[in-house]
Formats: sequence, C-alpha cells, structure tokens
Amino acid sequence: MLMAVSAAPALLSATAFLFALSGSGRFVLAVTLLAVGLGAALLARILCMRGSAAFAAAMEHQAAELSVSDRPQRQACEQLGSELLPIWSQQIETARAQTENAITDLTTCFSHLAGELRSATSMSSEVADSLEGGLGGVFGKAEKELQSVVNTLQRALEDRDGLLKQINGLDTFVDELDTMAQDVAT
Repeated sequence: MLMAVSAAPALLSATAFLFALSGSGRFVLAVTLLAVGLGAALLARILCMRGSAAFAAAMEHQAAELSVSDRPQRQACEQLGSELLPIWSQQIETARAQTENAITDLTTCFSHLAGELRSATSMSSEVADSLEGGLGGVFGKAEKELQSVVNTLQRALEDRDGLLKQINGLDTFVDELDTMAQDVAT
C-alpha cells in the first residue's frame, strides 16, 4: 500500500510529461521521471521495512536478554518502542510527502520549460522562414528594379546615339547648304 501511494505521483508526472511534451525526448523524460518516482517509492518501502524489522529485531533481542525479573525494564523498552514507532512512521510519511511535492514541482518546471522551448522553437522557425523568404524576395525585387533601371539607361544611350547620328547628319547637310549657297551667290 505504501509503495502504491508513493508511486502515484511518479506515474502521474510521467503521464503528464507524455501529454505535455512533443518529440522523442518526452518518452525519455517520462521514463526517467517514472523511474525516479518508483525508486523513491521503493526506497520509502525499504526504509519502512528496515525500520520495522530493526525495531522488531531490537525488541526480540532485548526480550531474549531480559529475564523475567527484569520485567519493569522490559515494559519500559516496549513503551519506548511503542512511542518511537509512530514517530518513525510519521518521519517516513513526511519523507514520502516531500518526495511527492518535489516530483510534482519538478514536473511543473519541466512542463513550463517544455512550453517555453516549444514557443522559442516556433518563434525561431518563423524568423528563419521570414528571413529566407523575405531576404530572397528583397533581393529578387531589387534585381528586377535594377534591371529596369539598366534597361532604361540602355534605351537612353541608344536614343542619344541616334540623336548624335542625326546631329552629325545635320552637320553634313549644313555643309552642303553652305556649298549650295556659295554656288548660288557666285
């Protein structure tokens, strides 16, 4: 009965970890927590059994040593034992309760930590996605705009070259007109 009561928090904590965490690490944590809880329950049972066995052995040993004439001392020892046994049981129960509280607190801390890790992982993947898509998009947009500027400049150069050819053509035309004007004047 003591072992079942002591193991209950461990089983509860392990079950909470299985539902609270995601990924392969949750099974390892749940099994570890279950093993720690079962170990604590087994330790509480062993301590209780050892305490009871030690007390019983001490009582039997003292009873064997005491003679019938030592009846008052024997009664004093039995009274002492009957007074110590509840105290020892209470100390064992206190140790079990403290272990249960520690396991529950540890489970709560791990649950909060798991939630924070899940949140941080989600946030970092969102940031990474936005940087990859966002940065690539920015470079793509900049490349398109730059190509548009380059194309505009290239058309302006072609237009300038065309205008220069026309201006050169006008120079030749002006020279011909001068020649014709001189021919007409003479």
